Amino acid sequence: MSEFAKSTFGRCKSCEEMNKYQAHLASKRKFTSGDPITTLDDLLSQEWVMTQGRTKHIKVIRNMQMETVIRWLKAGFFCKAIRKVDVT
Repeated sequence: MSEFAKSTFGRCKSCEEMNKYQAHLASKRKFTSGDPITTLDDLLSQEWVMTQGRTKHIKVIRNMQMETVIRWLKAGFFCKAIRKVDVT
């Protein structure tokens, strides 16, 4: 396969660019994922939570339907958000 075909039709170039982009986003995030949250009490005691790789404030979770929150808890979608410490 030619280089033109790889860059135009193949996944090689786009996968590399996507991996670089995801690494860049990860370096800019203020939080990292911590331990999984399994109970509703533990979830509501948090200020920030990670779900599906994104940070969400607890007010967003409180405004969701209870059935959805319980389903996501059972599926293990919520993790504690741990603030990164800037070393400068």
